[in-house]
Parts: sequence; structure tokens; C-alpha cells
Amino acid sequence: MAFLKCSECENMLKAIQISNKISQVGEQRLLEYSPTGIKCLDWTPVIENLRGYEEGIYCPSCFAIVPLEKEEFILCEDNRIPGVVSHEFSSEDVLDKLKELAEEEAAEIYVHTLPAKEATFADIPESTPEPIKDALHRMGITQLYTHQAQTADAVHSGSNVVLVTSTSSGKTLSYNLPILSRLYNHPEERALYIFPTKALANDQLDQIRRFGTDETKDQSSLDEWFETQLHLGDRLIHIGRLDGDTENGPRQRIMEKAQVWMTNPDMIHYSILGQVQKVKYATAHHIRNYLRNLKFIVLDEMHMYRGTFGSHVALVLRRLLKVCRELGNTHNIQIITSSATIENPIRLAEDLTGLSGFTLINTDGSAHQKKGIVLWNPGMSADEQVRRAPSTDAITMAKQIMTVDQKVIKSIIFQPSRSQTMVFTRYIKDVLRQPLRLPKEKVDGEKLAAFYTGILPNDTRKRIIERLKSHDIHVIITTNALEVGIDIGDLSLAVLVGYPGSKAAFSQQIGRVGRKGEGVAILIWQDEPLQQYYMRNPLEFIYKAPEVVRINPTNYKLLAMHIPLLREELGREVTKEDLQDMFPGLLEDYIETVLQVAATANDEATVDDKFSLRSMSGKNYSVTIRGQNQTIVDSLDEWSALRDFYEGAIYWTPGEKGYRVDSINRRKGEIIVLPIQELTYYTQSTYRDAIDIMQTYQKQNIEGIDMAYGELEIKRSVFGYKKVYFGQKHESEQVQLDHPSVTRFTPEGMWVTLTDSQWGHLKNNIQEWVDEGRPVDLLGEGSLHAAGHAMTSVIPDLIICDANDFTGFSASAMTAFANRPVIGFYGENGSGLGTIEAIYEKLPHVLRKALELIESCPCSEGCPSCVQLPGKGNIELFKPGAKMLLKILIEGID
Repeated sequence: MAFLKCSECENMLKAIQISNKISQVGEQRLLEYSPTGIKCLDWTPVIENLRGYEEGIYCPSCFAIVPLEKEEFILCEDNRIPGVVSHEFSSEDVLDKLKELAEEEAAEIYVHTLPAKEATFADIPESTPEPIKDALHRMGITQLYTHQAQTADAVHSGSNVVLVTSTSSGKTLSYNLPILSRLYNHPEERALYIFPTKALANDQLDQIRRFGTDETKDQSSLDEWFETQLHLGDRLIHIGRLDGDTENGPRQRIMEKAQVWMTNPDMIHYSILGQVQKVKYATAHHIRNYLRNLKFIVLDEMHMYRGTFGSHVALVLRRLLKVCRELGNTHNIQIITSSATIENPIRLAEDLTGLSGFTLINTDGSAHQKKGIVLWNPGMSADEQVRRAPSTDAITMAKQIMTVDQKVIKSIIFQPSRSQTMVFTRYIKDVLRQPLRLPKEKVDGEKLAAFYTGILPNDTRKRIIERLKSHDIHVIITTNALEVGIDIGDLSLAVLVGYPGSKAAFSQQIGRVGRKGEGVAILIWQDEPLQQYYMRNPLEFIYKAPEVVRINPTNYKLLAMHIPLLREELGREVTKEDLQDMFPGLLEDYIETVLQVAATANDEATVDDKFSLRSMSGKNYSVTIRGQNQTIVDSLDEWSALRDFYEGAIYWTPGEKGYRVDSINRRKGEIIVLPIQELTYYTQSTYRDAIDIMQTYQKQNIEGIDMAYGELEIKRSVFGYKKVYFGQKHESEQVQLDHPSVTRFTPEGMWVTLTDSQWGHLKNNIQEWVDEGRPVDLLGEGSLHAAGHAMTSVIPDLIICDANDFTGFSASAMTAFANRPVIGFYGENGSGLGTIEAIYEKLPHVLRKALELIESCPCSEGCPSCVQLPGKGNIELFKPGAKMLLKILIEGID
């Protein structure tokens, strides 16, 4: 080897490499010779002195060329795929290409421009200790955004805070600054940061490290994956991440010494609270000391705590606060929450915590670059029968606009489901490598494009994000797992394949682009009623009001699940007074009933087998490779597990390793898979539901229309699956399962029933459409189904929920509903907690919005733009009757 020896001076062992693969201005990295070879450091922007230099290896002393021998060149070759950095991205060029493409593809397009916005600043609060001011200055921060300063002032004054600002607006600094300031002055106090995912907690640990000094970097006694220490003047603040991955050494150190714990609701539920009474162990004493001195609770991404998950978390937080008080905590424990824009965020904060007195801060002082928002409606397929699928147009866009001069635009593509992220990643790699002129082997594995979902192992998720930031990956395909504030670097293009379900989610997803340079966000509408309505009324969508988020922590089933745990955590019986303190509005009779139900539970079983916070099912499943001690998916709730991982189902990882489900052990909660050599198809389950009423919570009768809200029993039978082949060489195949799986669950539900006279009135008014092939009963049934579909479509327009959170049903004669015509909705595996009650409360709004949707569509008897829902059995839908039926219901309510 030549030891990186300069061609002009005597310098050796070090060199500077310059590359223009990613930035036209150039990037540089340091090369260092070591006994094991050449060590390549991270790429950084090229310094001023080296701008204009061609790609190559240069001497750090005289900037002369450093010649490399062949074996050296291989070690330091820049193998990254060329990309476009954010500050060199032109939104106008992409928008022009999209307009041309829309014309070629006969697609509809609407472009809305968000102009660049200047930041508004405020001074750093005087109460900030000098060492923390110095830390801000080291980060280049001499002023705060106005919302950051307002948050710091509110926290300093002792208020609870709800912070609602845009994505990438500096919310993290908003709470880090006042909390670190307080902990600096009161080192005995503690702070608990709660994030909805482990990945987000890990990212925030990296963010808070920025407060450290150079001295902080010497942390040889710490495990930097889980903990850090901030040297601030004469103070040392220890911060640690506690979750299921935290190893025993750092776990014990964090519990004993850390002033800040970063964790998630599951860890509090499964581990932290459960150890409070195990006083013979040192860990219990550390936890008791920590909770006794707890001063702050940060609840990040509050809008994600909805439905069943949010309802469970509300009870975990109440258990936490109750245990703190029981241990003698006399602090005014302050809650700081951050959220996307939703309706009435203060109510959600109060429902989650049981506390009041929140200060709302929603004046966003951050800057953003110009951003183009594109609403795109795919054209009709070649036979003119149906509109093209959004993924089809997304692939076409990738081919036409995602590369510039053989460089890839840094992009994020949001897909509606995990399976679609996997399928789409395979297609987009093939599409992108063609204009880049790359052979297939150059993009195999985690290169060029990769998918990211919430069920991937933690190390896989972290590696993908690191490769995205380092430009080894340029396109990331994800679900809403990357909707929240994990730092994924600077992206320029976002493609949303279908409406994400709420304006809040839409705002979060498009906020991923245009941070340091211009951005373009493309929403591709599905051929689904609400989405087509918004394409017809784009400004209504752009300026629509935020949706409501609801939870229901007083659900008796949830309370009965949590009370035995609280009894363990308090070390005594839970009393009526305890629940009155936690839920001041609950009726005494209801509290006594809940305590009786909880008392019948098997305490040992409850404590040993703690339930998931994400479902009403008590069992979690893991997916394991046969013959290997390797889990590829963990903590799946039973409902999702049996829907997606039936015998014969196909699953694959971001590295494109494929597996087929071999067997399922429901007793142990284990799903065993076998590796497969080649992925030629993917699978989709087929199932049917049977419905019964368990009990009715509330009931209203308005002008003869019965509206009810209660508990249903759903029996789901997964009886087969469909094989869908990649490419178009094979038709899809339906496969029947030898052993169909049957699962029962009892979700919240709401339903509307019609009287005989109203049903008769509808039938009389649809007589003009009756013929031999369409008798009146068939048209009546079609009217019910079409009205139910329209209502299903508009519910996410009023309530923040995922399309998978609830299911609609309708029938003209169902035994459970006394054979009366019914339209109803229930939560998927309890996911609808709060959501179903909100539908019940907002039913008049739902009915009017559904009628508005139907009336705005020019078709005569129903189409995908008004009453047809993807994959929901669109046979015999009757639009004219649906319109009449909705009017009957609205007149009854009015």
C-alpha cells in the first residue's frame, strides 16, 4: 500500500476525499490509514477552500492529489447512488413535469402553493441558566421561535401545556429547554418523557445530546445506545432510554442515577409500575425514589393516543400519577404535551391525564420553505370502467419525476398498509434503476429504496434511517410509522398513496418535506367517495377544519383490566375514593360495578400475562423462523395476527427475505414461518363477520329513529386467502384454508334502526326504479348499503381515525336488531374506543356530510366517487334510494 502518501509533500496516513455524487457543490470526508485498512469517516459539506475541486483524493496539507493503489481505491470508493440534496431541489421543475404527466395520463391535477414563511423570534428567557444558554449558543441558537419561548415561560410559571405546531417546528426544544433549566436548578427532581414508539424515544435521546459539551463526549462508562450525560457548568444531568431493548447494565444505571427517563407507555405499563412494590430488590427503591421526585411528564405526539391505545394510555397515566401521590410526591407534577393540529386539543389532554389547567400554545413561529401541494386524481383505466389504482400512478410518477440527470430526488412514499409498502418497494426499485442505468445487483437489499414499518426490529429501523441520512437510501416507503417526529433528514418529495385518513395526518406527512429546501407533496386520491368529493372540492379540503380525537378511558372493560394492576402497584385494595379521585365525573353506581367486575378477575393471571395497550385482546403474538432463535415480528395483537398471519400467508423483510407461515400456536401466541427462496406472490386474507348485541349503553329515539350505542359481539372467521402474483403473468388465486380460524371480540358499536313506516316510505319512493331484475326489496337493501358506505366514507372527515379502526355494516333484516333495517359501525378489536362514541354523538353531522357527498357526484346510480368503497362488496348499491334514506334520517333528527 502507498499509505495515502501525498504526491507533492511528505504528508501521509490521512487524506480528504471529494465527491459530487450527492451535491453539486460537493461533499468531503476524511480518510485515515490504519493497520486494518483505510477508515472512511462520514461525508460532510465541502469546505470553502475545496469548492470547485474535481472528484478525487487530496492531501489535507497542500491539497495536491493523493495517488491510490488499486487495493486502496476499492476500500474508499464512493458506492452511493447519486442523489439530489434538498437545497438543490427545484419545486417548479417537478410541478411542471407533473402537469405534463397529468395531461399524458388523462389525470386530474390541482396545485396549491404554500408560500415560504419567515420565522418569528423571541429572546431566550432570562430564567435560563447560563450553562444552558451556552449550550444553545454552541448549537447556533441565539433566539427562540416564539412558540418555544412561550412554552418555556408557561412551564416556568408552573402551567400544564398543550403545544400544537407544525412538523419540524422545533417542538422538542420547546420542552427540553425549560425542563433542563429546572433540573439544573433542582437536581433532586425528575422528568419522564413518554413517546408512543421506541424509535421516537431513541431519536429524542440523540436530540438532547446536542446540549452536551465536548467534555460530554467522554462517556466511556456509559452505553451511548441507551444513555448520555450532559455536563452543564458544574452540573451533570444523566439521561437514559428505558424500553424493552435496554440492557441490564445501563438499565440499572439509568434507574439509579438518571434525572430524565425516556420511555413509552408500554414500558410504564409492563415494567416500571409493576416493580414499585417489589421492595426486596434495589430496582424497586430506585423507581420509588424517582416517582417520589417526579416533576415533569412529557407526552409527545399526543394526537396518536386515540381509540383503544389512547384509552389504555389514559389509564396508565392515571395509575402512574396515583402511585406517585401514594409514594409521597408533593410536587405540582406538570404535564407538557405536543400534538398535530386537532379539534379541541385541551380536551384530549384532560381526557388523557385526568388533569386540568392546560395552557394552549399554537402560534407557530418556525420558518418553512415554499412547498407545492398537488392533489392528483388518476385517470380511467384503458377499458374506461374503473379509475387507475393510486399505486399505478405512483409508479409512473417515480419513473417520470423522481430522477433528475441520473440522480434520485430524496423522497418519502406513504402507503396505507404494511403489505403495500413491501409490494411497492419491489416495483419502485425496478422502475428507478432504469433511468439511473444501474444493474439489479446494485440496488439489492437496503439500497436505493427500502420500506419502513412499525413492526420491524428496532435495529433494522435504526439502520434504515441511518442509511437514508447517509444517502445510501434515497427513497423510503412507509406507513404512518414515519408520520411522527423521528428525524429522517432533509427530503424534497412526498407521495401519499391515498388519503391518510385525517387532515392532521396529511399535515404531518407533507411536513416531512421542504425543511431546508423547497418541497413538493403529492396526494394521490383513491377511487373512494370522500376522496373523490375532495377532488371535486379541492379548496374545501385545503382549508378544512381539524378533526376531533376521542378516547374512552371509563370503559368498564378497560377499567376492570387496569384495576388489578393498580392494586398491585399501590400494595393495597383500590377503593371507591381512589376511582372518584381519578375520574371525578363517574357515577358512584358505575364505580361499584366496575370494582365488582375487577374483583372477579384472576389476579395472578392478570399480573403474569399483562395485556397489550393496543387492543382489547389479552394475547400478543410473535413471528419466529422455524429452527432459529430469531423473532422477525413481535408484540402483534391477536386480532391482527390471525388476520394477517394465517397458514400460507407470505411475509418479507426490508432486506427482501421472504417467509411463508407454516403453523400457528394460539396457546403460546407463536407464529412459525419458513424461509422461501423467491417471492413470486403476496397474500390477502378473506373473512366474514357475524354480529350480535351484548348490551346497550345509551339509546335515543328521535321521530321514530332508534340510535343506540353499546357493546357488540363480533365473530370473525378467516376462511381463506388470495394469492396475488407480482407482474401480470398469472391471475390471482383464491385458496381455502384447511383450518379456518375463528376469533371473537366484543367492541363498542353504534347503530341506527328504521321503523316499519319509514322503511315503507322509502320503498314507496323507489318504486319508479323497480323492474323484473330489481325488485323493491333488492333496491331497499341496496339503498341501505349505499347510505352506509357514504357514512363510512365521511366519518374520518369528522373524527381522527384510521380506516381500519372501525367497520360499517347494514342489513334490512338482521336477527340481533329485531329484523329491522339497520346501519351501524363497530371498532376493529376495540380500536374504536372513543371513536364509536364520537360517531354516535356526531351522527347528525355524519348524515348531512354523507348526503352532501352523494349529491355532489354527477353519476345517476352510484360509482366509486360516491357510494362504492374499495374491497367492501359493492354489489347492488342503489344511490337514489340512499339519498332518500339519508333525507328521511336527517328529517327525523331535525
